[in-house]
Amino acid sequence: MNDLATARADFLEKVEGYAAGQSARFAPALDELVRWSEANGLEFTHHTGVHDLVKFSVPGAGMAFWSATPRTGDGAKLTLLNDPRFPESLRTLARDDLAAVDGKAVQPEGVPEVAFTKLIWGPYRARVLDLMARLLGGLRRPESDAGPAADADPRPSP
Repeated sequence: MNDLATARADFLEKVEGYAAGQSARFAPALDELVRWSEANGLEFTHHTGVHDLVKFSVPGAGMAFWSATPRTGDGAKLTLLNDPRFPESLRTLARDDLAAVDGKAVQPEGVPEVAFTKLIWGPYRARVLDLMARLLGGLRRPESDAGPAADADPRPSP
């Protein structure tokens, strides 16, 4: 059975195997991502194959809006809009903002991801949740708005 509670437990167990002590530090961030996702209408997506992955999708999209994946070294990463079928303007926004949080150079055409260790700190986590809200808003924009505004940068004006 691959329900959310099982996926969460499997994720944290795998994180602990990769980076001892990190699962306890990552659990609050993961729980906040889950709460935000449920409050914003995203659905937990059962994942076949990698059983230690936690993934949420926009209903009916079939593509992961975000996923949390354990990895060696730092324990895990958060990926947003990984599928190339998402609008490139939103993927670029995700890449740019996550690279800034991660303190890394932007990799054009790269995967929009951030080390989970960055999500431990509340201000970075809030920044990522704000980014997720802007991305979700961009995805939910009606098709009739898909003209030039669809490619506009959804970042707030300074």
